[in-house]
Amino acid sequence: MMVDMTLYEAYGNVKIKDISKRQDISVKYLEQIITALSKAGYVRGERGPQGGYRLGMDPHEITAGMIVRLMEGGTAPAPCAKGEDCPRASECVTSDLWKRVSAAVDEILDGTTIADLADEARRQNLVTIVDAPEYYI
Repeated sequence: MMVDMTLYEAYGNVKIKDISKRQDISVKYLEQIITALSKAGYVRGERGPQGGYRLGMDPHEITAGMIVRLMEGGTAPAPCAKGEDCPRASECVTSDLWKRVSAAVDEILDGTTIADLADEARRQNLVTIVDAPEYYI
């Protein structure tokens, strides 16, 4: 959703139904997501005939990690990787593994912005701007 909004931001506000059609994601699910994204300030909505949603921040400042943490509550694959106490910590051979996996995931997610993903979609020709407004005078 955020990448789609980045790709279409030059055309003004983006409607959920248009994102739904382009990304093949249900409107109902997108409405749930947009609520959380709005509360976090990542997107902002506008009402009215030209209403819809647009990014609330520069896409170069929004990382994939920010979005995943907001929507999923974190990125750690196991409780010990989150820093939570584990009753088996002293006898667990995989605790260090999960911490390293978590650190690697965080590094990748925090080092990838929404703008990076939009640029990659353009580079790979994965997007064709459709439904862009046309103006005739």
